[in-house]
Amino acid sequence: FAAVANGSCVAGPLVPVPHRHAQEFYLKPQAEQIAVVFPMHFADAKDAVIAQTFLAMFNEAKRQPALSTAPTCSYSKPGAPPLELQEGGSAQSLAANGGFVSFVLFKRHVEGAKLETAVWNMLSFYAFISFHIKCSKAFWHSRMRLRTDSLLQVLNRAKKEPFGKKEKKTASGRTFVRKDQEGAGLTLGGLSIGG
Repeated sequence: FAAVANGSCVAGPLVPVPHRHAQEFYLKPQAEQIAVVFPMHFADAKDAVIAQTFLAMFNEAKRQPALSTAPTCSYSKPGAPPLELQEGGSAQSLAANGGFVSFVLFKRHVEGAKLETAVWNMLSFYAFISFHIKCSKAFWHSRMRLRTDSLLQVLNRAKKEPFGKKEKKTASGRTFVRKDQEGAGLTLGGLSIGG
């Protein structure tokens, strides 16, 4: 990164940078720029699906005019590693189930005080993605619980009251039983129907 900031960066081989247990990212120095490639591995297949959607939004965000000076970001789906990684990435990196995210940093992104921020952002990228996936899942679960509660309320309100004798109280406190519930039938001209 410092070589890019000084303007002395030259093209070089792909450099793997071990990050965490079984996770690494790659640096590909080029003339006046450096490409940083993150193979995204997830233990849970559901997390991988959420991450693919989330990372695809990174690719869409670069179209906003406010982000025109941000580092170039591209997302490649699983099974289609970027060109930088095809020349020397490990087999484990090439089999990333969450896809691949690439950032290209130029001199304007790392000069002066921006160097430390750029390095920190690249080193904490995995944590950033993991945090947002966990927050998304927590948000969806809370929304599902709320929706389930509201549906249960609707179902509870729709329950029919059981048939049979029912005691009711008047305003003065007397108890009475309705007569039409006892027979549950209708008498019409001496002919009993249903009772």
